[in-house]
Amino acid sequence: MLNVTQNSKKSIIALLSAQNVAVADAGENPMHHLILGQPIITRQIAQLMKFGITHFIIAINTLPGILLALADQLTEKGVRMDFVRSPQELSAKLSGTDFIFVQDDRVIGDHQLINECLSVSSPYIATMDGREENKAFENIDLNTVWAGLALLPVELAQGIGALPQDWSISSCLLREGITQNIHRRPIPQALLQTGALQFLQSDDDAAVYSKSLLSEYNNDQYGWIEHILFAPLAKIILPRIMRSPSVGKLLDFGPALFALGALVLAASSQNIAAIAVGMIALFLLCMRDIAAVFNPLSQPQKWIAPLCYALLAFAAAAGVARSAYIDARFGIVALVAAGIIGISTFIDLPVWASKLLRSPALFAVALLLDVMIFGPVWTVLIFVMAQIALLLIVLRK
Repeated sequence: MLNVTQNSKKSIIALLSAQNVAVADAGENPMHHLILGQPIITRQIAQLMKFGITHFIIAINTLPGILLALADQLTEKGVRMDFVRSPQELSAKLSGTDFIFVQDDRVIGDHQLINECLSVSSPYIATMDGREENKAFENIDLNTVWAGLALLPVELAQGIGALPQDWSISSCLLREGITQNIHRRPIPQALLQTGALQFLQSDDDAAVYSKSLLSEYNNDQYGWIEHILFAPLAKIILPRIMRSPSVGKLLDFGPALFALGALVLAASSQNIAAIAVGMIALFLLCMRDIAAVFNPLSQPQKWIAPLCYALLAFAAAAGVARSAYIDARFGIVALVAAGIIGISTFIDLPVWASKLLRSPALFAVALLLDVMIFGPVWTVLIFVMAQIALLLIVLRK
């Protein structure tokens, strides 16, 4: 990839473009190419925020409501977002900074590529060769195209006069950088082929990229039942409900409320109802995590998941202990099972083992079998012994 030198002392402002927002043909308008229901620019901002960028300048022709709402959302997070229509307005926003990171309005890079782009210690323009498959990128000359990423000195903005017709501010900065002989850094063609660099010029491109994001998330689901049932079901439901403002609140606090309900039901010896409500809590936790993929600017409360798991662990213990058929001390067995699930998250496990050990929903199924078929504790005891045996097998390897 890029040959980088880490530089934490340089301040960087990001310049993104929404100057095509007024284009009448939605097929030519990047703002209409939605990634999991969000415009490309939202994805770009969320990604750059992860690398410490807190000031964004958006080049515009018109100011649609979607950008105003985005600006309000960022302001609540302490992030500055300015709108400019000319190079002169841009220059006025650049005081106190060293570099402008410019990103094309149709370009998305993966985490590693953007990290390397922001870590380069001197100005550059990322380029690719002008082969046929790169024809959608902006041309620099007959043999070279702009790869949609550049780190430019703020002084370049001072050298730009009035915008030529149909030129964006980003394009003008790019041309000024070329005139000033800013170093060109070739981007390997393999990055485009592997998806590390994405050029989203149509709704179909955005749809393919959206599916890849969800596919990557699904692979991160550790639990077996969470992987084969909860995550696919959540992906079907979320696109239909994410635009409702009440969904965010439900996913923020719903899991803990349902987990608390499971604890109350278990303490009242309503074991089947407790297990059902607990499964809903686990499903909402899964939906909550996937919702963050749909809305990359969301910041779920980190304490909700640990609280939810703790409530469900005590619910399982209460359900076992309250059974009329066994000694209440057997409730500790359920806590041991829950503890092993928690401990396994801190251990490097093979995928097959993580699917079995890190699945609270699988434990809930074991509890359900205990209540409905095999009788109190037997399935839970077998489940715990299987957990311990599996851990020993994995750790010995």
